Amino acid sequence: MKLISLKPYTPLTIFILVLILVMWLTYVPYPNIIRLTDSDYPNEQVPTIVTSDGNFSISSSFEKVWINGQELKIEQGIVEMPDDFSPGWYNITLQINGYNITRNNSIYVTPISLDDFTFIQVTDVHTPCYSGADIYERKNVFNLVNDMGPAFVVDTGDMTDYGLEEQYVYYDWITSDLEMPLYKIPGNMETYSDPHLERYARHLGPSNYFFYFGKTLFIASAALHSPRSWGGFDDAQIKWINDTLSKEADLKFLLNHITIAAKQGRDYNYVPWGWKDGHFSQIEEGYNEIVKILTNEKANVLSGHWHGYSDKFQYKGATFYNTPSVTRMSGIKEGPRFRLFQIQNNTIIYDNVIIYEKLHITREYTTNNTQVKIIINNQEGFSVPLNIHVKLFPSILPYVTNQGKIIKYTSTGDVWVKYNAPIGISEIEIIPTI
Repeated sequence: MKLISLKPYTPLTIFILVLILVMWLTYVPYPNIIRLTDSDYPNEQVPTIVTSDGNFSISSSFEKVWINGQELKIEQGIVEMPDDFSPGWYNITLQINGYNITRNNSIYVTPISLDDFTFIQVTDVHTPCYSGADIYERKNVFNLVNDMGPAFVVDTGDMTDYGLEEQYVYYDWITSDLEMPLYKIPGNMETYSDPHLERYARHLGPSNYFFYFGKTLFIASAALHSPRSWGGFDDAQIKWINDTLSKEADLKFLLNHITIAAKQGRDYNYVPWGWKDGHFSQIEEGYNEIVKILTNEKANVLSGHWHGYSDKFQYKGATFYNTPSVTRMSGIKEGPRFRLFQIQNNTIIYDNVIIYEKLHITREYTTNNTQVKIIINNQEGFSVPLNIHVKLFPSILPYVTNQGKIIKYTSTGDVWVKYNAPIGISEIEIIPTI
């Protein structure tokens, strides 16, 4: 009787045993957390963003600094930018102990106001190791992100399927047309074939760092350990986050891959240890400590990991955003998605998820590229703030637009127009004054 009663449970028992065996054989230890030092900032992987008449900080160990060969003044670690630098990428040369170090594409001069800007969070790109339609769709998603003109983009992890060399090469290609900085943080998928994140560091940089945009602080911090779908923070990581997040700022963001707090647990709803204080979390080690820091600092936490799930959860003064994937998922009606934020005067006024297939931006250049018509088809149920960049024929005359506001133009023909695209089809025309 006992043997007969066990038979219905045999398949489940075998499945659990096989799962435990696979997890044991492919155990991924807690990865190395590579932290960006003061003397390594800025660099190509973690650039600094500055306006043409603004300033930025560097390590006090640097004695002199040049941007594109022009020496700039340093006072107590603050570098003043001249007002004649056009928007775009610049190399920086830094002198330390009498030796010069040049870092390419480490300074980005932005045309966007530090007090009124947008940025985009993408997550879970899951780049495969083969070409095909999936790769091209991901490329088109990033092309749309670029067309929307955010001040910068953040990628909150799982940019590859298994952290393989070929996947990083394809990811570089997918993101190669972005004009603005892209800040990255590793996800659990990056540790599958690269448990110490050495390959990740070589391609994409450190796992821990911070940067400012105006008075808004962004810190990137990996929270990874086995088992693979769960995360944690060790004592050293908690200390680094506490020290960094306590820096002076009017608005604070933490970039992280694995969900720290959410109002529901998606398909993990029935995992007992995932529920803490009435909400769900996939953080085990250091959960209480990290939540205390985040709530004390009233931080905004950006994560991914759950692909089709979109959530905004407020808990004790902190706000936790879970953003859906750039990857097209079977069983999910919407295609690739990402989140657009707008910050005005250090306050989040917009945080909507954008569906890739519901927003289209095209440009029609006419009259030998001296004029352009921008056509926007917004099928979302809300307006979308944009900062659109066009490149016209060089003109000594200023440019005008029939819609929106021109926020920057150069004599080389680069024009940026700020526009809040309403629902439906709208058109913007940009021409030089006569």
